[in-house]
Amino acid sequence: VLKTDDLPKDAVVGTVTDIDGNVYRTIKIGNQTWMVENLKTSKYNDGTEILNVTDSAVWRKTGEGACCDYQNSGSNSSVYGKLYNGYAVDDERGIAPSGWHVASSTDWTTLRNYLMLNGYSVDATSTLKIAKSMAATSGWIENTGEGIVGNNLSKNNKSGFSALPGGARYPGGAFLYAGNFGFWWSTVNYIYENNQAESWGLSSIGSELFANGKSKSYGFSVRCVKNLATVVITAEPTQITKTSATSGGNITNDDGVPVTARGICWGAVANPTITNLKTINGAGMGTFTSSITGLSENTTYYVRAYATNSAGTVYGEELVFKTLSTNKPVLTTVEISKITNTTATSGGNITEDDGAAVTARGVCWNTSTNPTIANNKTAEGQGLGEYSSSITGLTANTTYYVRAYATNRVGTSYGNELVFKTYSSIQGTVTDVEGTVYKTITIGSQTWMAENLRTSRYRDNSVIPNVTVYNDWMGLTTGAWCNYNNDAANGTKYGKLYNRYVVTDARNIAPVGWHIPTYEEWTILTNYLGGILAAGGKLKNTGDWASPNTGATNSSGFTALPGGYREGSFVGITTYGMWWTSSPHSTDVYWRILMISFGSEASASDGYGTSGLSIRCVKDN
Repeated sequence: VLKTDDLPKDAVVGTVTDIDGNVYRTIKIGNQTWMVENLKTSKYNDGTEILNVTDSAVWRKTGEGACCDYQNSGSNSSVYGKLYNGYAVDDERGIAPSGWHVASSTDWTTLRNYLMLNGYSVDATSTLKIAKSMAATSGWIENTGEGIVGNNLSKNNKSGFSALPGGARYPGGAFLYAGNFGFWWSTVNYIYENNQAESWGLSSIGSELFANGKSKSYGFSVRCVKNLATVVITAEPTQITKTSATSGGNITNDDGVPVTARGICWGAVANPTITNLKTINGAGMGTFTSSITGLSENTTYYVRAYATNSAGTVYGEELVFKTLSTNKPVLTTVEISKITNTTATSGGNITEDDGAAVTARGVCWNTSTNPTIANNKTAEGQGLGEYSSSITGLTANTTYYVRAYATNRVGTSYGNELVFKTYSSIQGTVTDVEGTVYKTITIGSQTWMAENLRTSRYRDNSVIPNVTVYNDWMGLTTGAWCNYNNDAANGTKYGKLYNRYVVTDARNIAPVGWHIPTYEEWTILTNYLGGILAAGGKLKNTGDWASPNTGATNSSGFTALPGGYREGSFVGITTYGMWWTSSPHSTDVYWRILMISFGSEASASDGYGTSGLSIRCVKDN
């Protein structure tokens, strides 16, 4: 029971109902509205049942969303709520009631900071935990960690959060710690450990609200937080003239309360409201555009988007702009022509400057819309009239956006935006000694295989041994190959893995006219693609790497694959791609090139004799 005399002075108590029909009490703490009970739903929001797992062996193995009752007892769930694994929390079907979400790391941090800054207590035990006197047999085990004892016991749960010690289910299936610990999932997944997520906890023997990372195979409680109220974003003012401008907004959330009026308001002083000048741009959520007229020349104005519903009016961020004293130049962009894989031609035509001479002109371009002179640009002199611009340094098979620009003392204006796509790099094929045909790609001055090598023979047709056993592999001092996990399907898809002795064998593994690239040749490739920090994204294919596959575009056509590697054991397929170079780094150590799913770089590291890595070949000059 929530004691009203113990709640924060600004507490607002309510209820919310999940898809199962379970009704939960809620409380507003600061600007957040929390459930004051743990989630009990047995269904996702589309009505699909969440897998209920009672057997420990099944719990251990499941990699999909699952839930359970503590000790498989429904009476425990009626008090503490259900326990869910991290996969259920991640499931896109959702487990939070409509208009609510599973508490994020930011939500938990906001709660903790609010309580500390508003005088409740830095002691999470006395602030968040439900008191023994409030919870009967469902309370925390009473000991020195319960918080304030004796006559001060009623100060527990001062926030009204009513945290319960629902315990946990371990990845092995065991139930532990009901009465001693409460653990709650947050919605943070750890990038380096795809099977780990963040959780927050309270202990009967400690006073901290703490966060840590745990395997998604744990079973923890879930608390939900109400979605934010109406969210309004003000659009950046554009098309500014002496007496007018264009702005607008985007209403991204209405918290279930329909927006009945929206628009922008403005004035010559900060924080304009709808009592000042305003537009009315219909109702509902989404984006809208507003025309601001009747302005004074050379004047600073403040503008905010607004949205009104039955709960009141909410404003977006305030933006500032200044009307012109003279108009910017008027111009158009010349159609794109002479497109190659790395170049194109465009230009502009400036027809008016409103009496303020054009001091700079050209074209600007980028891979995203609305390029500006802060992006790539040419410089084509001054004045009115037509001019031509050569666009260089482009990436093959990539979409670009281009606008002509012209600058005078008022500012820079842009012509209409045009879009074009560079041609693909030159493609071909090469065949190895076994008759396997590989795609090739010309990138800059080099021609590379666009697939990893799969041959099991040297160029003279002599056999390279296939070594599958760990100890045999680790004892090698001559060339050998294997498939990842000794699975032929992996060899077909990702190519074979070779030890370093294959690389240095005089019989040569590369097809005739090709060779294993040196460290310097890899460097030429990565420099051409923008340097090691960006090249990996342009080299990686977009379909086979583990999420998040950071930066992957394969704009080069190289199609780098995550074939993993072997250090005796097999490691990292779909996460790592490693390729031999033919360049020694030190005694028995050769350079290797590394790409990762969670980064956009293509970096170099040490490769030892018994390392099993992929091979890409480059064409002889």
